[in-house]
Amino acid sequence: MKKISIKSLNSFNLEGKIIAFPTDTIYGVGALINDKIGIDKIYSIKNRDYSKPLAVLISDLSELPNLIEDPELVEKVSNFWPGPITFIFKKKNVPSFITSGLNTVGIRIPNSEVALSVLKRYGPLAVTSVNLSGEHSAKNIEEVMEFDIDYVITEKENSIDIASTIVDISTNPPLLLREGAISYKDLQSEFPNIRKN
Repeated sequence: MKKISIKSLNSFNLEGKIIAFPTDTIYGVGALINDKIGIDKIYSIKNRDYSKPLAVLISDLSELPNLIEDPELVEKVSNFWPGPITFIFKKKNVPSFITSGLNTVGIRIPNSEVALSVLKRYGPLAVTSVNLSGEHSAKNIEEVMEFDIDYVITEKENSIDIASTIVDISTNPPLLLREGAISYKDLQSEFPNIRKN
């Protein structure tokens, strides 16, 4: 494990490695989306079942059309990003080992300078919370350091410590799967026919 600063990211290759960093919600641990070795490490340190997919974090809306089937959805989500909300899309160019074999993928742009710096350096990352599967998520760098992670970003972020809202927009009408930092009411402006799970 190596503590690194965002200023030194250019010195570190992420191939076969995993990196932990704060986001606007909780600490995330990520790997390159096409890197099976890195993805396997994430599942291993979390003791996570492979039937549970990982989300993808991106730094900019311009990356979204390359990852999803329906480019018309880009505009629909643009009002909510960057922010604490994950949208589920029908996927394109996303490996099945990230999505547990599903044809959908959860994607978000975090509202975090630290996380965005990491994503700008490495591109889209497959990310999940830093914790043992089913346990509470790591809230600080000390808790993150208990895991076997190659690189840990030392900068802090003003996280809200609430998990992101999750909305499935691969279906019509859209389905609210988890109400987190962004409420059902907030979503109705862009998705008037949204359903609750």
